[in-house]
Amino acid sequence: MKRKMLLISLFSLLFLIALLAGCGSSKNQVAEGDNQSVNQADHDNGVSQGYSDGSQSGYADGKKGVNNPQAHPGSGVSAEFAQGYAEGFANGYEDGYTKAVSEAGSGNDQSSQEKAAAETAMLSFVKSNAVPGLEFQIKNIVIHGDEAAGIAVCTSEKLENALVLMKKDASGWHGVDFGTGIDAPSWYSY
Repeated sequence: MKRKMLLISLFSLLFLIALLAGCGSSKNQVAEGDNQSVNQADHDNGVSQGYSDGSQSGYADGKKGVNNPQAHPGSGVSAEFAQGYAEGFANGYEDGYTKAVSEAGSGNDQSSQEKAAAETAMLSFVKSNAVPGLEFQIKNIVIHGDEAAGIAVCTSEKLENALVLMKKDASGWHGVDFGTGIDAPSWYSY
């Protein structure tokens, strides 16, 4: 559904750009507008392709019980496409992974599903609070009631491992703290 909406939006945007291109501007203004619309179109195409690839990758990883999003837009693409691809891939991966884990239902016990949901939320929390471009894996996840803890291991650079603390409420898992200088809860043994 998201993909259809994105494609409809993209085609609508391109149609409006085509209509507005001949509205009495000087040649420089038209060329500038065309360049911006090409950049936006590259970004939008990147989002669409990234979402599709991310969804497939996340679904496959979810079936294997692995959560390791790796966005690769390919070589020779524009910066706008690569940026859009990374955004789309992250969203698609999360959706695909969540779908695979929920479909597994009877194949996984409740604790495995809960652990996978906590891991997905931890990765999202870590990435949103870390330097852009860094990739992480979450290890040693422990769930204790409505709290969870794990270790964020950077896979793209050599960095110190960081503790991730999460809390669960009616809407799901939410980040509480992330870093190297925080104290682990007494129930976390790693």
